[in-house]
This record gives sequence, structure tokens and C-alpha cells, in this order.
Amino acid sequence: MLVVLAVLIFENLEIEALQAALVIIALYTLKAFVMFIPVMPLYIGAGMMFSVPYALLLTMIGLFCNMSIGYYLGKRYGTERVMPLLQKNKKIQKFLANSRYTGNALCFFLRFFLAPLDLPHLFFGATGLKFPYFVLFTFLGLAPRMVTFILLGETVASSFSLKFLIPFGLVTALSLVAFVTVQKLEQRK
Repeated sequence: MLVVLAVLIFENLEIEALQAALVIIALYTLKAFVMFIPVMPLYIGAGMMFSVPYALLLTMIGLFCNMSIGYYLGKRYGTERVMPLLQKNKKIQKFLANSRYTGNALCFFLRFFLAPLDLPHLFFGATGLKFPYFVLFTFLGLAPRMVTFILLGETVASSFSLKFLIPFGLVTALSLVAFVTVQKLEQRK
């Protein structure tokens, strides 16, 4: 569905912009296999090259490609091959050891609090979290950081102007609302 929407929206772009969009999507896809590609410059770059709506859509398509590959690789390889990779990452290992969350809430909070993008995709594929929930809670967890850095990319020349500070405050407020909502949903279980 995202691909069809992207085709409809990007059909009005010039060839150079379309090439840039395809390169960004390709980098997100490549990131599923080459984990050392940092995601923040991709967010900022999308914000610098495209308007915010295009940058958000492009980033979501790229992230969807990235997370789908990671999820299905984790599902294919299973916990016996994925868990040793997770044990090498001290941040994830400590988070999982101290977390009281499971399932959807764990997916949200792991994405919300921790920066590594690819290892959690493998983990949730290996542990059997249903794909639609994985996608939803991954996007919800990544959204505050993603939106903030895309806005930063758009306003890189004037990052302390009201044009940046107002959306940044809005994203911070939305992050708090999302955090509290998931906390309350978890308490109801």
C-alpha cells in the first residue's frame, strides 16, 4: 500500500528528485544487511532534500523495507541464531534483562528508547511477534525521533527558529502522549 501511495505522490517529482528518493530507499534496504549505516543522517538527508510530507513518506517506505527484511530474516533464522547477536549488544541486553514489558509494549519501548535499528527487527521476527503489530509498534516507537530529525533536516539552516522549535515541541508532546498511552495499555493487562 505504501508503495502505491508513493508512486502516486512521487510521479510529480523531477527525475533528480526521484533518483534521490530511490537512493534513500535503497540505503534503508541495504541497512538491513549492513548494520553500520547510521539512520539519523538518512532522516536528516530526507528532510533536507524533500518537503516534510515527502520526506516522511519516503522514510516510512525505506523503514518498512528495512524492518521487513530484518523481521523475516529473524523469523527464518530463529532465536538460536538471533539471540547470540543480541547478547553482543550491551544496551539491548540490559534493556531486555530489566524490562517488565512483553510483546507489543516491548516492541514500542525498545524502539522508543534504544537507537539500534536492525537488531530488534531480527529479535521480533525470531520471537514470533505478529508482523502487523511489529510494524505498527515499531513505527510508533520510531516516530518521535524520525519526525524530529526530518524536521531538523528541513530547517538545518535555521534550527533554532520558531519554524523548528514549534514542531519540536509538538513532537515532544506527542511522544509523551504515546508513552503514557502505551504505559496505561500495559497496566490493563
